[in-house]
Amino acid sequence: MDSIIKILEQIKPGVDFNTEENLIEDEILDSFDIVTLVAKLNDEFDVEITPVDLIPENFNTAKIVIIFQTYQISSFQLYQLYHLHLKYYIFSYNLLYLLQF
Repeated sequence: MDSIIKILEQIKPGVDFNTEENLIEDEILDSFDIVTLVAKLNDEFDVEITPVDLIPENFNTAKIVIIFQTYQISSFQLYQLYHLHLKYYIFSYNLLYLLQF
């Protein structure tokens, strides 16, 4: 975590990345900063962040960036996991409903 915070501080000094929750929405990081961050993450941690992952929600906090680096989960994979969980929940609910009769 500390190494990612250091990278962010190199890109944008003077920001408290441990507490800041709106890096994109508050325009603390701009598109050039994001490109720089992605390049540094790729160089330092061999993390591949695809164009699909380059959405504001994925860079709004340092915590989210750390999740990328740690788990290398793309937005599409998160989307798939969410829908898989939702399908399982609906199936379980329907099964419980049918077992009542």
